Amino acid sequence: MLIQWDDLPQGSAPRPGMSRKTVCGEQMSAMWVETSPATVFDGRLHHHPHEQMLLVIDGTVSVQIEDDVVHAEPGQLVYFRPMSRHAVVGVGPQGARYYELSAPARIDQLPGWVAGSALRY
Repeated sequence: MLIQWDDLPQGSAPRPGMSRKTVCGEQMSAMWVETSPATVFDGRLHHHPHEQMLLVIDGTVSVQIEDDVVHAEPGQLVYFRPMSRHAVVGVGPQGARYYELSAPARIDQLPGWVAGSALRY
């Protein structure tokens, strides 16, 4: 099945300057994220029961995982263990575009979801 990202509706974004689109399969989900250089991050770490990977396409993404901060560039992949405390804490001067892949599927990221978030702070 071919999925066109441009045809998917915008999902909710946790902060101004960010846009997200999510698609879910039976066992996993993928989210396309775009952030502007002006996006302000609060630095709050969260955790969830999902295994997650972040693949940078454009720009630089600064990610905190527990006590470590990594700066991922295009083509680099960041892995998050289930229940690890983490957050995107910044992007480079040109903003960033990246995919977030999660398993099991993050149905709480779909537009119209009203049952609450899987995130815990």
